[in-house]
Amino acid sequence: MFRRFLLPLFALCLVSGPLRADVVCVDTVSELVNAIASFEYQVDGTSRTVKVVQGTYLVGNQLGGTFASYPNSVTFSIKGGYTAGCASRTVNPANTVIDGNDQANSGFGFSMYGDANAFIEGLTFTRFDGSGWPAFHIGLDVGSSNIARFTIRHCRFTRSAGTSIVRMNGPEMRFINNLVADNLPVGTGRAGVLLEYAYEAGSGAIVTNNTIATNSGSGLRLLDYDGQVGVRFSEITNNILWNNVADLDLGAFDPFINPIFVEGNVVEDYTGVLPLGSSNQTGNPQFVNLAGSNYRLSLTSPAVNSGVGYQSLGYPDKDLDGDERVTGTKIDRGAYESSLDDRTSFIVTNVGDNGSNANPLAGSLRAAIKAANAAPGPFWISFAIGGSCPRIINLTTTMLDVVGDVTIDGRTQSGWSPNTFYGRSDATLCVVLNGSGATAHAFRVPAAAGSSARLAAFGMMFAGFTDAALRLENGHDHRIAGNQFGAVPFTSANGAAVRVTGSSGGAFVGGYDDPASMNLIAGSSVAGIHLDNSSGGNTIANNVIGFQTDGTSAGGNGTGIFVYNSPNNDIQYNFIGYSDSTAITLSGPSTQGNEIQYNGIGADWLNGTPGNTGAGIGILFGAHDNTVGAPLLGAYGWNYIAGNTGPGVWISASGGVGNRVLYNTYWDNGAIDIDLGAAGPTANQPSNPASGPNRLQNYPTFTLAQRSTGANPTLAVSGQLHSAPNTAYRFEVYIGRCDPSAPTRGTAEYWIGRVNSLSNAQGDATFSAVFSVPSFLGSLSQVSATATSSSGDTSEIGECFTITNVAPPDALFEDGFE
Repeated sequence: MFRRFLLPLFALCLVSGPLRADVVCVDTVSELVNAIASFEYQVDGTSRTVKVVQGTYLVGNQLGGTFASYPNSVTFSIKGGYTAGCASRTVNPANTVIDGNDQANSGFGFSMYGDANAFIEGLTFTRFDGSGWPAFHIGLDVGSSNIARFTIRHCRFTRSAGTSIVRMNGPEMRFINNLVADNLPVGTGRAGVLLEYAYEAGSGAIVTNNTIATNSGSGLRLLDYDGQVGVRFSEITNNILWNNVADLDLGAFDPFINPIFVEGNVVEDYTGVLPLGSSNQTGNPQFVNLAGSNYRLSLTSPAVNSGVGYQSLGYPDKDLDGDERVTGTKIDRGAYESSLDDRTSFIVTNVGDNGSNANPLAGSLRAAIKAANAAPGPFWISFAIGGSCPRIINLTTTMLDVVGDVTIDGRTQSGWSPNTFYGRSDATLCVVLNGSGATAHAFRVPAAAGSSARLAAFGMMFAGFTDAALRLENGHDHRIAGNQFGAVPFTSANGAAVRVTGSSGGAFVGGYDDPASMNLIAGSSVAGIHLDNSSGGNTIANNVIGFQTDGTSAGGNGTGIFVYNSPNNDIQYNFIGYSDSTAITLSGPSTQGNEIQYNGIGADWLNGTPGNTGAGIGILFGAHDNTVGAPLLGAYGWNYIAGNTGPGVWISASGGVGNRVLYNTYWDNGAIDIDLGAAGPTANQPSNPASGPNRLQNYPTFTLAQRSTGANPTLAVSGQLHSAPNTAYRFEVYIGRCDPSAPTRGTAEYWIGRVNSLSNAQGDATFSAVFSVPSFLGSLSQVSATATSSSGDTSEIGECFTITNVAPPDALFEDGFE
């Protein structure tokens, strides 16, 4: 688990270290079989993608069995839907079919080890026979990782047999927008989809937008085996689980120790102790033709336009047919989106704006907002403005407030094309809203709008708004995706791109697993994103903040993301650089429960280090119990924090307690990587805990750091801590150098591992461990460590300690002589 670079592979995974990427295009059965079998020969730190050309592949049992790969940090992907030569791609599993031909022992899968990642997308698997094993499976070797991720999305699994049809066993499991139907799972515990928490891996499962129907066992079964504590949050949302022997089986899952969210599903039959909420339906979903295996929804289905608005990873960009999500007021439940659009609509036909809210120009955007506010229900605004891109709408006065459920969709303007990259933007956005430095905002949901209001804004450019281009003071489930804020030639800056404030419910800014959802946010004078809504619950994911469209040139904001008295926000997978102050600021006593994970802070998609002015992350004015990196019991969620002029993470003298700073990687910051209190190193306290940020948690010191120098090097460490009595501590060990800004302290360049220990009645704790280390770290000669108490207080980065290199015990006999 050694990390140096934050790579632009967010749709697939965040992986350890720089990958060597291998891509193969296949269009015959033999090529497909050989490409999949090659998984067994991957080496550590490599990525292999198998691109499958559209067609039917009658593989029989040539794939039968389990392919095993044991190096760490392997990524393996199989993606269907490619045209000849893999020149282009249409993601629709109907166009790429892998057929087991009902042959015995045709079921297959992958056994992975360490920080491995698997990604399967756009394929149909049919007529496989597991013959006493699952038809398809992805599993993790016991206890080998806490951060592996397995994703299956936009796939179909049909007419197959096995103990289960799809089985996944790992730390992070994602099963999204699939069809599992007409299968014959057999034996005890049989299921269409079986998801198992891996042993001591901090597991969790995301199961959304699937149709799992007409299987002879359970439709979906989730197991946590002997009360395994998952650490991660699990979610079962907006699925159709219907006409199985048992549709949803949580009978062997303990929701009291493993957090889970089960909402918006259609479930006919349920087993489990968790009461299902009222958003779950039990009625017939009214498939188009159940007997004929057509699992699309009829227009009268209660599952149409009725899904819940919150999914932790956002909505899929397409349904299983490749059609747009979402059509209508709400997302449809299940894998297919119907064509029924229950919104009133307005088409903007010109760029004019007369500034009159009472009598706006016909066909203008202002007229569209007025019509939306007068509509009794949800409203959709599209664009059909004549001329070529861009079409600039210069607002002469502040726009009418948005008081209803309104979608404003710039993607509908002719010439628009989506972004296709992570970390930079190649989108063509054709609708430009310009405030010219004279108007406060482009769109505002006012406090008076009430909690039912909702704004969705897609595919536009915003510049020149003095307060915030989008200001959300009330409402819920706002969605901001695929836009560009700032970096527009010949325009003035926005004060902020997006501000979520007042009584607003959660907003989703960006998206997961879909580059088209990324927002580019540049040049805001105050903050790129400002969150100060009292209920919090926002998701800020996969945005490029502080860059021009190339993802490397400077477009810094005042602050990248500013959070004030707003709790429980998720800030993940963003690139944030060139800020005039911190990349992320957490401030105020109500700022708690925020999670900052998988971000490149002072990093760009080409692994450059465009640092921020000041700390990478600042925690101040009473902000408490937040997470930067991993949770206390986990080993996932790392951020790459680099090139900032101040500390990597600074919990200032005014900061609160319980702020966990775990499992991150730091590089070339201008001050120590983790800093508590006044700027600069703080000495250990004679009596600890003490009064101050994170209770001025003491850092540990080393008594031994010894590296073997053989073919498989290890690092043996031992150390000690004086702090609170009878308290559990997590010690994290880093390898690096002595920090030039504070020569007695270490740099946390590479996370080596963690070890837990309990202090005695006098407050003294010791620790020791042996970690595997890659040979490429041989040039680094120092270790340092942090301590985190059971209450979540992380210490400063500790003193650097010189590593002693020793020969392995059998080195004398390596020539064959004794």
